[in-house]
Amino acid sequence: GKDEMVLMKILQIHLSCLESPAGRFLTDDAVWQMVQTCMRINRQMRPPDYSEVLCEAAESTLTGLVRIIFSKLPLIPRAQLRMFRERLWPHWNGVRREQYVRLYRQY
Repeated sequence: GKDEMVLMKILQIHLSCLESPAGRFLTDDAVWQMVQTCMRINRQMRPPDYSEVLCEAAESTLTGLVRIIFSKLPLIPRAQLRMFRERLWPHWNGVRREQYVRLYRQY
């Protein structure tokens, strides 16, 4: 109910913050916390306690965050990119890991 609406708003805010022109001023840790929030919602808040819509929204938001991050790759120094990739890699599995690799190669 209301908890899910709050969580969905948080997901929307994360995506909006990173998409906005001010998103370039977010620290690596702030962006990493956004990614972790999406993963946590997607993995821990499952039916029957929470709706499938919330899980799908978290996965969609995570995909959006990763796309935005990779679209900004030319602006990120290699050392920072390597650190972020090493943090993110262990949390992706199966299809998600393949999506990550495809996005990485695309940019």
